[in-house]
Amino acid sequence: MTQTLPPAVPGQADQATPADARPSRLKLRRKLLLWSIPVLVLLLLLAVKIASVGILGNKLPGQFAARDDAAMQNTLEWIDVGNIGRGFREKFAQGDLLMLHGDVSGAYEQFKAAHEKEPSACPPRGNFALIAEKLSDGELKQGHFTKAREILSPAVDAADGDTGCFTTFPSASPDVRAFVGETPERLANKLAALKGGALTKTPDGYDYKRAPGGGIDFTEAKTGPCPYPDDEARMKECITMKDREVAQKTEAARQAQQQQEQAQQPPPDPNQP
Repeated sequence: MTQTLPPAVPGQADQATPADARPSRLKLRRKLLLWSIPVLVLLLLLAVKIASVGILGNKLPGQFAARDDAAMQNTLEWIDVGNIGRGFREKFAQGDLLMLHGDVSGAYEQFKAAHEKEPSACPPRGNFALIAEKLSDGELKQGHFTKAREILSPAVDAADGDTGCFTTFPSASPDVRAFVGETPERLANKLAALKGGALTKTPDGYDYKRAPGGGIDFTEAKTGPCPYPDDEARMKECITMKDREVAQKTEAARQAQQQQEQAQQPPPDPNQP
């Protein structure tokens, strides 16, 4: 016997659809929420990280003043967690830390990076210029004139960019204040001497020609005594020749002075025993 099913009530299928779809939408929402949790956590960590960089960064100046290199290293390692990157203060502090360890070249790179990251800040500008001067002097001493000039050129630009950073340097020592305040002019003179060949060779290595007051002697450089800034071999030959000429003139002047002093002495008294 065939059983006849009752006719479908109009709209019954349509009413079942929303009830069936509701669990699916809830599942989708839960999935989306679960997928978004890692993103939310990452954003939260990023916010905490950014805040901690400022908090930790504030510790660095005091740690450097105390010469506590272990504490500085620990602070910088915490700042590096997550590889968010260092700001100019942290790069500056890393340069200070490297200076405490005697790594002048490494400190130079950090101070340079800090200055480039925040050109308006005086501490990176000052340290970059002064450490560049030290490195340049070291290269000059070894006879690496081109390298010395390459290091010094951007330092001169940095020093000239804001001379107030140097003239207002706070220090209890007047000698230190004077030395730092003269940095822009001193660096510019050294660069001019490297380009003009106002150089000499000493027992300790190559150096700038010095005037009696301690500054650079540009007397002969005005005519270009050794105008070979891009040829270190010829520059060294020229410096050797000029040094020999200066030594000969100095010796001749000494002998002339000695003869003059002897001529001015009264003749010996024959009656004296």
